[in-house]
Amino acid sequence: MTCELILKADYILPIITPPIKNGMIYVKDGIIVQCDKVSKIPYMDKNVVELKNVCLLPGFVNTHTHLELTNLKDKIPYNGSFVQWIRDIIKVKKTWNEKNYIDSLKSSIKQLIISGTTTVADITTSGLSPQILLNSNLRGRIYKEITGFKFELINQVMAGLNEYLSKLHTTNLVDFGLAPHAPYSVHPQLFIKVANLAKTYNLPMSIHIAEAKDELELLMNNKGEFVSLLKELAVWDKDWILQIRRILQIRRISQIPWIQQTRGIQFNLTPVKYLDSLGILNSNTIGIHLNYLTDEEIEILKEKRVGVVHCPKSHKFFQREDFPVQRLIDKGIIIALGTDSLASNDSLCMLEEMKELKRRYNLASDVILKLATLNGAKVLGLDDKIGSLQSGKVADIIGIKLPEEFSNSLYDFIVKEANHVVFTMVDGKILNF
Repeated sequence: MTCELILKADYILPIITPPIKNGMIYVKDGIIVQCDKVSKIPYMDKNVVELKNVCLLPGFVNTHTHLELTNLKDKIPYNGSFVQWIRDIIKVKKTWNEKNYIDSLKSSIKQLIISGTTTVADITTSGLSPQILLNSNLRGRIYKEITGFKFELINQVMAGLNEYLSKLHTTNLVDFGLAPHAPYSVHPQLFIKVANLAKTYNLPMSIHIAEAKDELELLMNNKGEFVSLLKELAVWDKDWILQIRRILQIRRISQIPWIQQTRGIQFNLTPVKYLDSLGILNSNTIGIHLNYLTDEEIEILKEKRVGVVHCPKSHKFFQREDFPVQRLIDKGIIIALGTDSLASNDSLCMLEEMKELKRRYNLASDVILKLATLNGAKVLGLDDKIGSLQSGKVADIIGIKLPEEFSNSLYDFIVKEANHVVFTMVDGKILNF
């Protein structure tokens, strides 16, 4: 049965074309057929949704979350030590049961819908995200988080991962990926095995990279707080750097200028270069955070076409130095936005992320809005479906309330002032109105 609907609004922001005043969007069977001025779309008396004082635009694409941590909001303070913050997270999670995770996930979904996120990329450790997201009507990608720094545990980790993948079923709204967590929590051999598995199943990967200076201390000097944490968790592998040497030998890589051997087995590594030496960076990889980058590493990201996700409010929570947003943009690297978890944020609202980005870096508002929509779609490899309002794309559309007699810049208002999402549609289905 054909389902037809027309959305009529004072303004429409397609993202890829200029704003439309007094516009309409014709949706048929969940697909945008036409987006134009009212006069250019045949008016239908039935199945018309009138949205007065509203701007319609593509739904937000939240490219990095940990939804199962939502119930940790305001419970884990940050005292200046990122590693201690991780310890506190681990301690609390040890007391949780399945219900704690499910409650977090269900609460997250509600918050995302009412704040205009129509596509979410979530990291799951519990493995419970699929069943919740599949029933939510949101579009999403679920990355299974993988950790394991001890060589002897790699086969066990891979066996569990293969079992998890065997039970997954992709739908038109939800697909899946793998998330080897970070250089400080994943053994180099495990990184390679996960990357090979991702290639075999054609799955995208998400990796936390260069998130904290403690990570640089581990990679560059083989010491620091992460070493202490891994030892506390009984997963430290003192020979991990020897494994890197073996990997490089197997890959027949020699005399790499940025690997400097000192005192036997210690290497001078930085996160992007390290992962590149393992051969796992490519256009199917998303780098999360990337707060500390050298110019050479930025060139690697560009060459390998790695998408980058920045989480402005989480960045602020951890009191990070300025994110190299303009340097990345200037190099043509695709940057998208995420909220991270409510363990390091007070909201899952993408409007708030855009406000923080504007406040701190004063980027052009149209650029920031693109980061939250079309760029998010590009980073996830979904820009053929979502991220802009145009013929042939799926109807993932939100409406933002405008002031009476609005006449200012739409981009500036949405990025700097908007706080009320009054309409959310995913795949042609209205979820909030």
